[in-house]
Amino acid sequence: MSTLFNIPKDHSTFIYHKDVEDIVRPLRELLNINYFCFSRIYDNGKHIALTTNPAWFLRYYNNRYFLKEAISKTGIVGNFYPIVWDYVIDIDKLSYQAMLDTRNHNFAHLFSLKYISMKYIDLYSMSVPEEEKQSNEKYLQYYEIIKKFTLYFQSAAASIINKAEKNPISVNNLTEFQSTEDDIISKLDQFEQQIKVLQLNLNLNGFIIKLTITETKYLKALALGMSSKSIAKKFNVSTRTVETHINNLKSKLGVYCKSEIAFKLNSQGVNFNMV
Repeated sequence: MSTLFNIPKDHSTFIYHKDVEDIVRPLRELLNINYFCFSRIYDNGKHIALTTNPAWFLRYYNNRYFLKEAISKTGIVGNFYPIVWDYVIDIDKLSYQAMLDTRNHNFAHLFSLKYISMKYIDLYSMSVPEEEKQSNEKYLQYYEIIKKFTLYFQSAAASIINKAEKNPISVNNLTEFQSTEDDIISKLDQFEQQIKVLQLNLNLNGFIIKLTITETKYLKALALGMSSKSIAKKFNVSTRTVETHINNLKSKLGVYCKSEIAFKLNSQGVNFNMV
């Protein structure tokens, strides 16, 4: 893994993780979270982060696992904005690899609470184990409590936030680390040139499921993080046509949302990087 951010071992991101663990204990007991990270993203590109898991923090940033909605300063100053990742993952171009990696590390069903200030964004992010199937409903159920927790966190972590601000991480513009649509389309073009079998026969629970050439292409596009609108633009069809094919895929594979399609195929040994 190439290192994009050279952060010294004595940086606040690393040395205060036990303090953060103690501070977020009430939230862990309430929601059974297994990961927490407080990030402050300044308008000038500087960044601080206090997390319970520094190793995953580095992996997250070095692999460019950014959720556009989380890092975009859109909204009203002084307001909170809840982000349930499972609900926006299909339209936010978060890569298939990012989704797979978080699942493999058992950081599932992520939730972020974004607070917009005049000069920065505060982002409180957390995850739970995969088996916590009702977590998204719990996030919304305890939303007001989570908001109150942010005030508690700002008070309890004030001293380490102050220390972290004296030695921020220089991240430049976070959008530089997002895959552009041109990058994604380039990868899709490479796939179309290399693909040898344009119809996949999948054995799911003993049933052979045939995917059409079009469905196979759209699957690869989804795996690369393309939205329905981008797929429609790439193949010069309407967005409604793309959505129809995607709905057919969901029906064939027995899943309920687009983000589950790639995981279902991956569980059957279909490697999009090798197709």
